[in-house]
Amino acid sequence: MKRFLIANLVFGITLAGCSPREEVIPRDVLAERQSSSSVIAVAAASSSSSASSEKIANEKLQNLKNLFRENEHNYFAILSTGKDKSAANNSARDFGAWVLPTDFTSALSPNLYAVVLGPFSEETVAKNAMNTWPVKNPAAYVKDAGRLKVPVEFEKYASALPVRALVAIAGRVQSSLSNVEIQADWREMGGSFCMPIDSAFHITTTQNGKPIADMMSPNEIAQLKEFSGEENPSADSLQRPISFWIVERTGEVVGPHFCWD
Repeated sequence: MKRFLIANLVFGITLAGCSPREEVIPRDVLAERQSSSSVIAVAAASSSSSASSEKIANEKLQNLKNLFRENEHNYFAILSTGKDKSAANNSARDFGAWVLPTDFTSALSPNLYAVVLGPFSEETVAKNAMNTWPVKNPAAYVKDAGRLKVPVEFEKYASALPVRALVAIAGRVQSSLSNVEIQADWREMGGSFCMPIDSAFHITTTQNGKPIADMMSPNEIAQLKEFSGEENPSADSLQRPISFWIVERTGEVVGPHFCWD
């Protein structure tokens, strides 16, 4: 498996469980590096990575908030809307999209959960994304959501993380947003269906020190059964950690989807 340069930015005091791609930093080593600061940067590099590349990764993470401008106009391809958060997340996982709670926008009707692609800075870019997305929905349309708002539970992260990341987490987590801890790492390249081809930031979550996960959608479960050949997969195998990608070049949030790598 190809190895990646990884830099982890941990918000809070707990390092989430790493995915198989990640190089694990022992908790006791991490603890020694932690201080009272709410933003802690930890870098890990493969043996082939240079010190300068590691430095670049850390700089990107420390400057993550400033990499993505908080625009007055945020265009989304809206694939569906509804009042049921769980149903919206099932649809989002099937579409490879993510859930935007409309309460955290300045221009969309409130009290809804929109399954979206984006955000994009221009309407034409959003339309192109909608028209070229592999999973189609004839009822999809593009709309300007206005300015994105920081969820009150995540205000402590607003100085370090872009609002789009905080809103995406709020749309995904099914339980209370209290005590949610947020982590980010930077991947220099992609090249598989499991992550964007471009350089991207991987946003993950923990709660009370444990990775937050949710149930796969019915369609994903059907795919899992077909792929694995197991008619009754274990309950643990039906859970997927809550995570997102933010593409560095475009600022687009890439939602979770069924993925084997």
